Amino acid sequence: MKKNILNRLNCLVMLCLLTGCFHESPDPLAPGGMVDPTKVNVEVNVSLDFTIDPFVTQSRAGSDFYRRFIVDLYRKDDLLRPAERKVIIIDEVRTKEEAFRLPINLNVQPLDYTMVVWTDYIKVGTGEDYFYNTTALTDIYSLEPYQGNCAYRDALYGTALLNLSEYSNEWNKKIQVSIDLERAASPIRIIATDYEHFVEKHGKKVAEKATVTFTYSFYVPMGFNALTGLPMRSQMGTSFVVPLSMAERLEEGLQIATDFIFVGEEGTNAIVTLDIKDEGGNLLNQVKNMQVPYRKGYLTTLKNNFLTSEQSSGIEVDVEFDEDINVDID
Repeated sequence: MKKNILNRLNCLVMLCLLTGCFHESPDPLAPGGMVDPTKVNVEVNVSLDFTIDPFVTQSRAGSDFYRRFIVDLYRKDDLLRPAERKVIIIDEVRTKEEAFRLPINLNVQPLDYTMVVWTDYIKVGTGEDYFYNTTALTDIYSLEPYQGNCAYRDALYGTALLNLSEYSNEWNKKIQVSIDLERAASPIRIIATDYEHFVEKHGKKVAEKATVTFTYSFYVPMGFNALTGLPMRSQMGTSFVVPLSMAERLEEGLQIATDFIFVGEEGTNAIVTLDIKDEGGNLLNQVKNMQVPYRKGYLTTLKNNFLTSEQSSGIEVDVEFDEDINVDID
């Protein structure tokens, strides 16, 4: 019987100092190279906890990605284009207790803004979008080709209101704003418990060359508005292929596919089809239209004989939604 385990991700914020390298764009200067004294200096303490990692082994195995922070300021009269933007790319993070606080400073006009912070991963050596188009944080969307089965799809966001117009008559004003980030997407993973039986049935050579095609059979959001915290741009048919040889061995079985689905405050379901194929593209097994429940702040784990069984119904929820559940992902 198929099992679906939804584990509460404990998103407590733990702060400590950042000791590493990062790059940031310079603040605009007044004529003559001096900081404009009429602008407000905003120090932003952006906090997230690195100890909560749904795919901890997978994400720590490589070093091909840097973490990126984008800070946008939106005015009330224009929520489509940011009035200010700052981008910070972290080359290396060495933190105590694996959590950190990143100070961000901006010098901005004394107006009223909504601050939006987004953090994701980009490829080492580039400052370009990799998983998501972030031209506007009000309309973030997944880039093509879709890069599934990667822990670095993980992304977080946070917002804060900045009422700076009250400082319009003050010079050299400095304020501090703290933002705690939360996940924009819910992590899901598929674990096959029948790999040995699959090898017995088809042979080791076939198993080593086999692939898993993960397809969203119905509409799921491919975009996210970090200002409102709402998913958007629903599409159907999005898919990705995972070589079975790249599957990660866990105590529970073989983790054959993972992904992140943009999510709002309310939980819902995704409809997923799994196609197991040999090297020549011949279908070895199919699990069709499987319901995958997901919810903000939870890791959804589905375990079953996905490599040899066509069963796609009868999902059980072993852990109830409980705000007090703390899960040690490690």
